[in-house]
Amino acid sequence: MVSFKKIITSVTIGAVLICQHGAAQTNAPTIDTKAAAATAVVYKPSAYSGVTSVNYIRTWEPRQPYIFESDVISSSRLVTQVGHSSQYADGLGRPLQMVNWQSSPGQKDLITPSVYDPFGRETYKFIPYTATGIDGFLKTDPFGDQSTFYGTTYQTQQSAYTNEAIYYRKTVFEASPLNRISKSFAPGNNWAGTEGGAVERAVNTQYLLNAVSDSVRIWAITNNALTYNGGDASTNIPVSGNLYRAGQLYKSVTIDEHGNSVVEYKDNEKHVVLKKVQLAATPGSAHIGWLCTYYVYDDFGNLRFVIPPKAVQAMLVNGIWDLTAGNNVIIAELCFRYEYDGRRRMIAKKVPGAGWVYMIYDKRDRLVFTQDANMG
Repeated sequence: MVSFKKIITSVTIGAVLICQHGAAQTNAPTIDTKAAAATAVVYKPSAYSGVTSVNYIRTWEPRQPYIFESDVISSSRLVTQVGHSSQYADGLGRPLQMVNWQSSPGQKDLITPSVYDPFGRETYKFIPYTATGIDGFLKTDPFGDQSTFYGTTYQTQQSAYTNEAIYYRKTVFEASPLNRISKSFAPGNNWAGTEGGAVERAVNTQYLLNAVSDSVRIWAITNNALTYNGGDASTNIPVSGNLYRAGQLYKSVTIDEHGNSVVEYKDNEKHVVLKKVQLAATPGSAHIGWLCTYYVYDDFGNLRFVIPPKAVQAMLVNGIWDLTAGNNVIIAELCFRYEYDGRRRMIAKKVPGAGWVYMIYDKRDRLVFTQDANMG
């Protein structure tokens, strides 16, 4: 092994090439569906002005053996011998532009520019593009070059992208100091281009509090000692007798571009106590029409029990919120269980359909012994 006087970090950029020879394509579309025109105003920042010197971090990746550092960073190296990338930063140390030297399939520079709003947020995230140059240096008009690449060069190669004009992701933040995301648009006319239109195709996030109609169950669990002999099936089983009152939980609703929702409820310690994924086209406000997963924690915040959707559905069918109903089949076959010692180390776990797995640690908190159900 050869040691350098300095550390040369590396970033690996991989490419996958799939080749077919003599294969016929079936069910291929006979026409290209062009992108619809964007309803949103296209955002394109101006070129950099007054650029004299910019801070950057350059990373080299040797692709063959070298003895000295000077051999690796030599400007005479070909991209097949040594690859390098340069991360340029603005005056505040924020990423300004990433230049991957000759990293495109045609061995051109691959550029990823960044831009920030007055609050320092990356509202627009521009997708990478292939530059015309091969020097690996900062590009002074990356946004104009990107527009030229995707608007002319790329559309010549891919006619289906004709009319595309939006080459960035768009994030809309709520008007508060919390800077929480309220909308997120994917790149393209059919996504970010729909902002402000009659039908917006975005991922929307709502930040609410739970209501009584949500019917979120309160689960309590004990912390009794285990027997470690496989007879712990009925030890530390959660019980639920009450519902959370209105306003006790943080409720976040994420609605994707197709109108499907994912709802999460968190307690005051930010533990997710219930996650609901929309199943029916018109679900109810509680559990009907949702895939519901409950997470049960002890007083120390350790995750002790996970009650998956099938277990929740079984209790709904039984008409009683009791995990032990039906001879403990729900617990044994559908639930995840975890146990901890006084130092919050996991000492036992059980996954659906399997027996207990016990764990023992030494004084340095290292796992030294594991016993599954077949070893009992």
